[in-house]
Amino acid sequence: MAKQVDLSYHDTYGNLRLVLLNGDKLPTKQEAFKEALVEIFNCKQKVSPYPLVDALTTGQDCSCCTIVAEKFAETSPETLAGMGFSRLLHKMFDISDLKIKDILRKEFKKWKRVAGMSSIGISVSQLLSHEVSAAQEVTNFQQSEKLRLLMVVSGYYDSQKNFKREILVSANTTELMKNFLRFFNTSGSHLPLKELYQPDLPEELRAFEIDNMMMSRKAIERLLEEFGGISN
Repeated sequence: MAKQVDLSYHDTYGNLRLVLLNGDKLPTKQEAFKEALVEIFNCKQKVSPYPLVDALTTGQDCSCCTIVAEKFAETSPETLAGMGFSRLLHKMFDISDLKIKDILRKEFKKWKRVAGMSSIGISVSQLLSHEVSAAQEVTNFQQSEKLRLLMVVSGYYDSQKNFKREILVSANTTELMKNFLRFFNTSGSHLPLKELYQPDLPEELRAFEIDNMMMSRKAIERLLEEFGGISN
């Protein structure tokens, strides 16, 4: 929301207060406003890089969006009744200014540096067309996290308002990709995979549609945990 709100103006003439969500550090362009930071939510580090911040919440199982909605319900329910919260949600999924690595890191979890999962609210094709080198950036993110396998789980609504579930799988070797597909074909009996055509993808990077709209992200996560355990 920083593009629509002049933080400098409010910092100079108002009473600017910032809450950092889903991150450990302010973006470089906003580092000058660190003295206005009053709370860090879902900070992964145990020690905050901002010692003046008193409120530091870590290790939350729920999403930041849930907590924010609860706060609005408690303090400003009229916001939820109108279009204000819808605009907040729209802004949450606005990725126009984000790099691929930032999109993948928004909701990311990994297990013992073997397997990791990123959750996104856009289609795989939209992710891969976000940057010219998007496919390579996915691989770079996997390598930066030292993962043998990265699964990007996509959940979104298409133009017909139908919910779609897709996955993009990046493995560090073609053999691991074969093992992954073999495992999901046997263990994921309720997870039918339909390959999505994405031109120019390497063999270690494959895209699929999950032909079962009832398959939850948690169920996919459990399968990935199981695969990570047996492939360790």
